[in-house]
Amino acid sequence: MPQKTKEVYVRDAQGNVRVVINDKKTPVNTGSVTVSYRPQPTSIPDCYSFSS
Repeated sequence: MPQKTKEVYVRDAQGNVRVVINDKKTPVNTGSVTVSYRPQPTSIPDCYSFSS
């Protein structure tokens, strides 16, 4: 059974979704040592409510 990933919706003050990030870890390596993990964005909407 495949493992489901969680999605986190980052919203602004008006409640608009600015980016969707999943819980998959992308390692940041220095040589052979993993230093930290970077979030992996799955969606970055490019629409604004009051843009022209």
